[in-house]
Amino acid sequence: NIAATCLFVACKAEESLRKLESFIPVIVYYASKGNRKAPPGTAEFEKWRAVILRTEVVILQALCFDMVVEHPHVELIDLCDRLGLNRHLSHVAWNFVGDCMRLPLCLVHSPKAISCASVSLATRVSQSESRGGLVDGSWLDRVGADRAAVADVAQWLLEFYARETQSRMTRGVADGAAESAQTPMSSPGSAASPMSHIQPSPLPELK
Repeated sequence: NIAATCLFVACKAEESLRKLESFIPVIVYYASKGNRKAPPGTAEFEKWRAVILRTEVVILQALCFDMVVEHPHVELIDLCDRLGLNRHLSHVAWNFVGDCMRLPLCLVHSPKAISCASVSLATRVSQSESRGGLVDGSWLDRVGADRAAVADVAQWLLEFYARETQSRMTRGVADGAAESAQTPMSSPGSAASPMSHIQPSPLPELK
């Protein structure tokens, strides 16, 4: 119920409004993994409608009705222009900013810290020749960035990627074990390891 209401409130906050008549049926369908439906006018729909409207007030009170969240995308565009980043580095940094939206970083750090951390990580993982003067991080002082905040954002992202990599590896093992259980046993050494198709991405280290 809380998750569904948070999504409903987020749609309002980001001006991507969804009416309950179209919102609730989708929520119920996915929450029940396709086993239940709640078209408008049904008892199931009315139950969810009452819960969402009641929980919405609770969430807004918990947020002190502060629905303004600054996103780092505009800041990143300005930073890329200011640093003269090429298309490749800008694209990599944009991807990092996108991943930041999967974490509560916008509620903890400023758009500048997030955009600077994204550029910093982009220069570390990119093989682009234009990253030359950016690797040492001296540009952070030129743009007036808080180094501690930038390092914290980068650490959040690295830990997030580490968890995602571990999760993929775990799912790979589980899928491989299930497949092996359904496949006749082969001769020793002929079967591929269930983890053989998993290629964890290398993570850059923060200095």
